[in-house]
Amino acid sequence: HLKCIHIAGTNGKGSVSHITASILQEQGYKVGVFVSPHYKDYRERIKINGKLISKNFVTNFVAKNLPKFKKVNASFFEISTAMAFQYFYEKKVDYVLLETGMGGRLDSTNIIKPILSVITNISYDHQQFLGYTLTKIATEKAGIIKREIPIVIGETQKETKTVFLQKAKYENAPIIFADKEV
Repeated sequence: HLKCIHIAGTNGKGSVSHITASILQEQGYKVGVFVSPHYKDYRERIKINGKLISKNFVTNFVAKNLPKFKKVNASFFEISTAMAFQYFYEKKVDYVLLETGMGGRLDSTNIIKPILSVITNISYDHQQFLGYTLTKIATEKAGIIKREIPIVIGETQKETKTVFLQKAKYENAPIIFADKEV
């Protein structure tokens, strides 16, 4: 029920999220942003038009759903993702800028069908989970590329370009390498 822009990558996800949110807000849209990590306050992860999610919503959501979360052994990030989806749905946002937590393919944010996907630069991160080469890491991040949904790649890299082109072709997803367009 949400119009999401899904963002993965190693660095720059937060910048892409907040810059895009700002552009949409200037056009008069109500925009939800889900990012991680937070710096001082957990509520920085979930915002609408720059305003933090309320403390009451956080505590009520957790209290109401804690038995379900325990039953499925949900992770901190999975709980946060569910909370963000519920909050944005209840507040009837126009768009959601949704960052992956770590990867892409197996990330809890990857249950959506976005209107656009974005992958920022790829470098060595979370190698124990994503792989020890840029190609393997890119393969995991490319998991957000969906059937016929446009994908923007922020930085063309020799080691990752083929991964993204092959996945986009397989999914029949229009692909743009932003650094080649601007």
